[in-house]
Amino acid sequence: MFSKKTSATFAIALALFAPAALAQSAAWQKLNGEANAACGRGDFQSAEKLFGQALEEARKSGKNDPMLAMSLNNLGNIYCNEGKYKDAHPILQESLTVLKALVGANNINVATGLNNLANCELGEGDAKAAEAHYRSALAINEKSTDPKRSILATLNGLTNVLIAENRLSDAKAFAQQALTFVEKHPEQDVASQANAYSQSAGVYVGLNDLKTAEPLLRKAIALDEKAFGRSSRQFTVDTNNLAALKQRQGNGQEASKLYEQAASTANTAGATQEGKIASLSSLASLAQQNHQPDKAADYLNQAIKLVQQASEPDNDDLVNLQNSLASVYLEQSKYDDAEKLLYAAIVTAQDLKNPPMDMLATSCNNVGEALFKQQKYGEAEIMMQRSIDIREKLVGANDPSLGLALSNLATIYSFDGKYTDAEPLFKRAIAIFEKSADAKADLKACYQSYAGMLQASGNQADATQLAAKAQNIH
Repeated sequence: MFSKKTSATFAIALALFAPAALAQSAAWQKLNGEANAACGRGDFQSAEKLFGQALEEARKSGKNDPMLAMSLNNLGNIYCNEGKYKDAHPILQESLTVLKALVGANNINVATGLNNLANCELGEGDAKAAEAHYRSALAINEKSTDPKRSILATLNGLTNVLIAENRLSDAKAFAQQALTFVEKHPEQDVASQANAYSQSAGVYVGLNDLKTAEPLLRKAIALDEKAFGRSSRQFTVDTNNLAALKQRQGNGQEASKLYEQAASTANTAGATQEGKIASLSSLASLAQQNHQPDKAADYLNQAIKLVQQASEPDNDDLVNLQNSLASVYLEQSKYDDAEKLLYAAIVTAQDLKNPPMDMLATSCNNVGEALFKQQKYGEAEIMMQRSIDIREKLVGANDPSLGLALSNLATIYSFDGKYTDAEPLFKRAIAIFEKSADAKADLKACYQSYAGMLQASGNQADATQLAAKAQNIH
């Protein structure tokens, strides 16, 4: 999967305000200087505290002045950088309101404020609102000749939001505009140039044009290193993306080297840990493909440890990693380890504000499989039934994923000698699979399992008939 990063625009240009207006408070200037220094060394926690204090200082005057606009903007952007989008949104909205009152609705600073708000909305998952604000910023930027205009950030943002909405043809048009602008204006800051190449690569990856995407991504990585350094989040994300591209091209050896590079260069700052976790997860996936379960388990254990050590653990990541590691344990026949881990994944998923029901159903199914392998049939039946209940609510009565869950429970009932409970479940699963053109393999397996149950129950004639049906499926 191609990892995305939102474009970030940090700061409204001070030069557009009268110097006297910004010199009203020495304390405010000192706090902002210290906050910017903290940002420079990647200490966003300290920067957040200092920008918060600067905002308190700006509010003391009781006026909607440039100091207030700047303070709101800076604190909102720090929140966005930390993923605290709900905290950022009202602050960036207030900054935009103050800006419009100070400089008018069509000022270049307002375009920057619109970009910042759109970045936040994209982080919140509100692509529709983000697109509207990016387009408003674009309208201002296109009319402006100001050398400080933020049109490249706007084009990058629009490309990003359209990729998120899977509107790749529209995204491609804006990506091409961004690259054309970079070529005509090489004086643009290196970070924005890097983002333009990265977003353009993302478009072409989405269009499955990997040949065009690869040189763009390599250019982005070179610019990332120049702008942010090899230990930055941006460098890690784009390196992971290049690794994923090489993996899709079938070059697993180079992909593995790139994933290793991304994992080793990511520093210990929270902003880059997600890249390191993604690298380790991808390395585990490659190891599984290469039939190296011990290596895969080692990578996944490292990733889980990183998630758990974070000050604010990403439990969505944790659930995915726990399930991935459990699947490795099942492959290794470590059923007891898999069972414990899957129960932990279920607890983690249930504690989320918006539990991922698909993942929860998968976890229940997998722990049922682990219990079944240990011949704990009663416990396995309970977990498989729970998986079925979730699936039915999630996808309806005719989805092949429900058919698989029904077939799994029927198989457990068969081994437990509960043939009368198993038979109707097999029939339901078969009815679902027969309606799906893409479920031939599942239908064949279900026929075979059902035939095995019938034979075990003494119904040899029907068992033979079903086995013959399975053989005729190609």
